[in-house]
Amino acid sequence: MNNPGRLTPPPHSLEAEMVVLGCALQSERAADLIVYRLQEQDFYSPTHRMIFRAMLSLQKSFRRIDVVTLKEELALRGDLEKVGGAEYLEQLVATVPSPEYAEHYSDIVVDRAILRDLQSAAQHILKTVGEQEGTIQEKIIEAERAVYEVTRRRVGKDFVPLS
Repeated sequence: MNNPGRLTPPPHSLEAEMVVLGCALQSERAADLIVYRLQEQDFYSPTHRMIFRAMLSLQKSFRRIDVVTLKEELALRGDLEKVGGAEYLEQLVATVPSPEYAEHYSDIVVDRAILRDLQSAAQHILKTVGEQEGTIQEKIIEAERAVYEVTRRRVGKDFVPLS
């Protein structure tokens, strides 16, 4: 039964986020793939965003991404305890069935991020439609722009522009 008064959390998969970060800690190839394919805002969890931000910093300075280097990077930033300490990093590694599936897990993270972006665009469209000012044509253009912004960043994945 649908409960209209109950708020549901935005689309996300904490499990996929954990596994994808764990893959990066286990495999250099997986780390390269994940750093290339994902963006910080793709992660729903603020903790996972902090961890990914530290991974990006390691990658940008051409340092290996593993538990030891990530722990050091997070400690330097003052974020190690905020993310759950070294124990949480070890837990991320333990969640990984196999780092060879990093692309699959990153797809899940990206797909949930796209759904959150679409949800946000839909809320923006509803707000725009409800406003008194503006013509129908302006509202349609604004709705198209909101959806286009979601797909623009994702064209490299699977999206094909309509025109």
